[in-house]
Amino acid sequence: MTKRKTKRPFGAIKIQYKGCLYHSLLELKFIILIENKCSWIREPVAIHYDPETLKVTNYLNENTRKYVPDFLVRKWSDNTGYLIEIKPQKFLDSEKMFLRNTITKEYLANKNVDWKFKVITEKDIILNKQQKMLFQKVVEENKNFSGKLGIIKKDRKFNNTPQQYFRSVPYLNTKDISNEDYIRFVRYGILPSANGEQNIIFDPDMLYESKSEKEKHLFYLKSKFHISCSKELFNEKEIKLLENYGAWLEALYLHKINPISKGQVDFIEQIEKETISDNEYVKVWFKYIKRLEIEKKFGDKLNITYSIDNNDFYKREDYYKLHRDKKRKL
Repeated sequence: MTKRKTKRPFGAIKIQYKGCLYHSLLELKFIILIENKCSWIREPVAIHYDPETLKVTNYLNENTRKYVPDFLVRKWSDNTGYLIEIKPQKFLDSEKMFLRNTITKEYLANKNVDWKFKVITEKDIILNKQQKMLFQKVVEENKNFSGKLGIIKKDRKFNNTPQQYFRSVPYLNTKDISNEDYIRFVRYGILPSANGEQNIIFDPDMLYESKSEKEKHLFYLKSKFHISCSKELFNEKEIKLLENYGAWLEALYLHKINPISKGQVDFIEQIEKETISDNEYVKVWFKYIKRLEIEKKFGDKLNITYSIDNNDFYKREDYYKLHRDKKRKL
């Protein structure tokens, strides 16, 4: 007697949207729900663990198992990051979910990241009318997607050349941010500057001395900065840079935080030695602190204005006296 194949549940259908592959319709619904509020990466990390002890490990052998969470999500409103697992409600109390909760919490406790782990079920995903219409449209467009997956499966089997069939980052609707800066934001909550110059702020290979050290950097990067001098000498781009990163640059300059990349060490050295390069962060911070020094030295004299209270003719001696006291505005 031949075995009867069990029908695959509707929610387990694989589907693509914005270049990413989703393993269920529930995952697709989740993305449609959050895409106007968050940025995300598909399957962002692989967590390896020992199946007997459930301890996370970097040493791989034949017994090591791997767990890959579904999404890494970064909210736009408060910059919080979440490692997301999408599962139907009925699996919440399963042994598999207990295992994933255990190893993910240990993984996050030992990594320099600000992510939280969250399990999302169908009860958490409620689409509005427009989102439901978009969901149905995407499902309709993917009617023949199983055929494409079959071709990809054969290609993987016989093609030795590495291929990237699907993206981890969705296709972006704007050219204002690169894929690299998008990933950097989702992973670390750091936005690029206007022209993408991130080398002094962030080095993807940097090592933090401790988790608290990274938290200090992130605290100042997220802090608002008040420009404590006249803004007349700064252009719009410089003002924006100071407002976005001034608190962090000041913390580096005053040694409230330790530099954790070569770019940050160079920033401090250039400011202290007054050997200013073309780096936007160095230039604007040097300009800012010099302006503060001038205003501290000359104080109210920088804002002196002169006026004649009446139309009476005054003597030459009065003219020279007036202009002897007048200071050129710096």
